[in-house]
Amino acid sequence: MLGAIVGDIVGSPYEFTRNNIKTTDFPLFSKRSQFTDDTVMTLAVAEALMLCGETITEDKFEANIIRTMRDFGLRYPGAGYGARFSGWLTAKNPQPYSSFGNGSAMRVSPVAWAFDDFKNVERFASVSARVTHNHPEGIKGAQATATAILLARQGKTQAEIKRSIEGLYGYDLSRTLDEIRPKYYHVESCQETVPEAITAFLEAEGFEDAVRKAVSLGGDSDTLTAITASIAEAAWGIPKEIEAEALTRLDQFLRDVLARWETWRGKKNAPATQRTEYDNRQIILGLLEYLTPEQQVKFPSDVRRGDRWFSDDEKELCYKVFNARFDWTREKAEDLIQSLNHLTPAHRAWFPEDVLEGKRGLTSYENQMFHQFGNEEAYAKYGVLTI
Repeated sequence: MLGAIVGDIVGSPYEFTRNNIKTTDFPLFSKRSQFTDDTVMTLAVAEALMLCGETITEDKFEANIIRTMRDFGLRYPGAGYGARFSGWLTAKNPQPYSSFGNGSAMRVSPVAWAFDDFKNVERFASVSARVTHNHPEGIKGAQATATAILLARQGKTQAEIKRSIEGLYGYDLSRTLDEIRPKYYHVESCQETVPEAITAFLEAEGFEDAVRKAVSLGGDSDTLTAITASIAEAAWGIPKEIEAEALTRLDQFLRDVLARWETWRGKKNAPATQRTEYDNRQIILGLLEYLTPEQQVKFPSDVRRGDRWFSDDEKELCYKVFNARFDWTREKAEDLIQSLNHLTPAHRAWFPEDVLEGKRGLTSYENQMFHQFGNEEAYAKYGVLTI
């Protein structure tokens, strides 16, 4: 999702025909680089998804997204909304207005990260669009963008993504950027923004290259680049220096929403074989909470904050106190190892190696993850064997 925000910020100085540039040679960030409605509404969609809790339904998401888009929109009234959308933000009874504008595509990227299957990505992309952009082309633009992001997340090649988007949505992706660029102008429809944005991604060789190619087309530069960059992020990730610079252009409220989204998405969607930074922090803090204050101060501040894992000496001290607290024995260790062996290999790989070897018991957070991963047979037979 951050890709859309980066694209919005990078493209913002070049929006409108009078500001369009037709080259990839330009400063990525300048004093004029700022977030616009694309960023605000993207984060509003993310907030709506998070508010759904563990179970996301169409009705719940639709009610949330109307509320969050209006709340965020009124918080940032000068972000650059279109006239009809501005009216929707302040209406007593907001209704969709049959728009096929590119706003539905610019804000949809969180949906493509909230689900891992095509059916739900298409389904909830439609919901995110139809509260305002309920014209078939408006919905299609959102679905095509979200599907391209999902396919990139799944590791599909650019050629495979091209074939899928053409086949599913009927977009003509045969034109090259060199063919599009000379006559392309500021236009705000999905039909004349989404195919061009996807083409910029298809011709790119990396994230920054995709962003520069999108801006070089001209047109509605912030939105077009937001769409391109949202797909490029899924394919290549975002270079750290670009991410860091973009974040400085957000205020604290928007950064807080983004931080909560990264935590929520990490817990919800990270592959079971990969612990997120959030996971590691919760494990470290869970181990330290059973130490006395006098024992905790023996650890460096970055460990006490959960920012890094223990050194060997630090681990030995922490585990000694932690295991003593729960009377950790070899018998309990063998029971834990046996319980973990009932998980799938991917789920087992989520746990730290010392847990898999029975060197310590589970923290409360690891205990929760065990319940999440484990099957009912393992629970009934072995239970949770620690805290």
